[in-house]
Amino acid sequence: MDGFDRQRKTGFVSPQVGMMVEIFIPVGIFEACANDLQRYDLDDRFLAKNHVSILPDRIGQIKDYLRELFWLAQHKPDWFDKPHVQQLVANDLVPLVIQAIPIQGSSTPTLKPSRRRKLIAQAELEMVAHLEKPLTLKEQSTS
Repeated sequence: MDGFDRQRKTGFVSPQVGMMVEIFIPVGIFEACANDLQRYDLDDRFLAKNHVSILPDRIGQIKDYLRELFWLAQHKPDWFDKPHVQQLVANDLVPLVIQAIPIQGSSTPTLKPSRRRKLIAQAELEMVAHLEKPLTLKEQSTS
């Protein structure tokens, strides 16, 4: 079975009663949607697990949406040939999937992307202003 990283296999034991679904979402689309939904917990640490369990109360919405897609595939397959359909499906399905992922607990708070950008810009200005001076991360974190 594939996980987030299709080059790595993931294995797990599932209960006798349950459902398993593989949904392939390009990383760029997943990250953009997660950022739009302010799900900053869905970062590299999250993706490193290589699989996710969906909240049981949210799986119904995803199943209903997938049923609609399967019905369309069976009864109106030409609909999928339209150029805008892939974007429509991504705009509908990806947020449903992301909203169904439990919020990941974190022992260390992470900075929001806008805050990271500000810190990076500040560090760049500091380095340019002091090109002749050696710079260490320890010095930067205390200034």
